[in-house]
Amino acid sequence: MKKEFVLTLWVLSFIAMVVLADPYKISFWISFGLFGYFSVYIEKHNKRFEHEDE
Repeated sequence: MKKEFVLTLWVLSFIAMVVLADPYKISFWISFGLFGYFSVYIEKHNKRFEHEDE
């Protein structure tokens, strides 16, 4: 995935998680899961993202 796309989804999932901050709603847990997934993905592919700018 491209750096801008991943970062956009990461930010949107964080915003959705904050807006839907009711732990009894499934949409909160979906956005929380996406935020966690993209956080791990960004950390794992950090070197590739650094070289993508060049």
